[in-house]
Amino acid sequence: MERNKILLIDDDLSQLDLIEVLFENKGYKVYQSISGTNALNKIENKEFAPDVILVDLMMPLMSGAQTIKKLRELGVTVPMIAFTAAEDPELHQEAIDSGANLVLTKPYKPSLLVDEVDRMVSKSKEN
Repeated sequence: MERNKILLIDDDLSQLDLIEVLFENKGYKVYQSISGTNALNKIENKEFAPDVILVDLMMPLMSGAQTIKKLRELGVTVPMIAFTAAEDPELHQEAIDSGANLVLTKPYKPSLLVDEVDRMVSKSKEN
């Protein structure tokens, strides 16, 4: 059986590694990207086709919301979950308006993130 694939986009390498371990232990194949530009290049070059994308909203050069918007413009339809430490309703709304399916505020329970990813991947594969 093919494993579900996750693309993690975050400029914080320790955060990337923590989330990767969490999902690898749940049977997912995890791809990391340290910036929105890097992620867009990988998607455009068809290096992989993720089933779900997790995006940090606070990144230099290209924000998470900008990254989500550009991914949607490229025709990426998989669920996208944005996460941020900022409890800023405007930032959260910008992410939703850009095409995020959900915004989670850090710190969140790892089990919540896994449950939301599982739910979104299952729902997306039903359609």
